[in-house]
Amino acid sequence: MQKQKPLIINHQKIIKKHIEDKVNKLNKVMEYKFKLGDKAFKPSGYKFPCTIVSIFGTTEGKIRIVAEMEDNGMLHIFNESQLEKQDPRL
Repeated sequence: MQKQKPLIINHQKIIKKHIEDKVNKLNKVMEYKFKLGDKAFKPSGYKFPCTIVSIFGTTEGKIRIVAEMEDNGMLHIFNESQLEKQDPRL
């Protein structure tokens, strides 16, 4: 009779494969609307003049932007579509 591997090891392999697939999907994203250090603003609703401090992907492969507000340093996570680049001449 063949010895079976413990069930927990099989689950760990499945989880590891799932995470690797998500990471590979995120790594395929080649272009972002923003770069770290870009000045940006929120064009509608409340004002949020800011600097881009982080760009990352969710486990579903969606891009998120962390922006630091100029006035008080508050951090906020946005979708790319919620922000616009500030004209560098301003």
